Amino acid sequence: MKTEVYLLDISAYEDNLVKEEYDKISSHFISTDAEKLSMRKESLLGKILLCRTLERCGVKEFQVHYKDGEKPQLLGGDNLFFNISHSGNFVMVALSDSDVGCDIQEIRPYNPKVAKRNYCPEERLLIEDSEDKDDVFIKLWALKESVLKQTGKGISGGLATYNFSAFAEKESFSAYGYNFFVKKIHNAYSAVCHKAQELKIQTVDEEYVKGE
Repeated sequence: MKTEVYLLDISAYEDNLVKEEYDKISSHFISTDAEKLSMRKESLLGKILLCRTLERCGVKEFQVHYKDGEKPQLLGGDNLFFNISHSGNFVMVALSDSDVGCDIQEIRPYNPKVAKRNYCPEERLLIEDSEDKDDVFIKLWALKESVLKQTGKGISGGLATYNFSAFAEKESFSAYGYNFFVKKIHNAYSAVCHKAQELKIQTVDEEYVKGE
């Protein structure tokens, strides 16, 4: 089994050009409960990146169905699974042949109140003892969200359910029945939760997004 992850720097993209590009592939994305699909630049680029990646995998006919409270479902994707995340200047798409979760988090200041609600005692102690509290705070958050997005529960599934304090120094590890990979990219942390034995990560550019 294999998981592929694609990272795109979106800082140079203009909103109107993104909207024009999305209009070309918008029919692939369906909301089954009248939920409005987000039209924010980062959200649209995530969908465009997914579409271009599927096309390069030979998947031409597919639909992504959004339903409130549930993980988006890829139909017609040859048994492929996906996940999208965005934060700051980056959009991230993960594609796998089994359920996958990914998350990217721009590093922001450590918030003890947020940590108390969402981190276990061991994780909070680890953060407090760290020389760079902001860094560890966000690294753990990205790992937590990646597994909650893999399971489809989202944040409502409970960030404090998972304790990653023992793996804070690792880039790749296995826990809770999944394989994890976490890496710092500029001023953000990206994390992947999957079951595949092989993981490939690449940064893509404007030509990739345009399908060129």
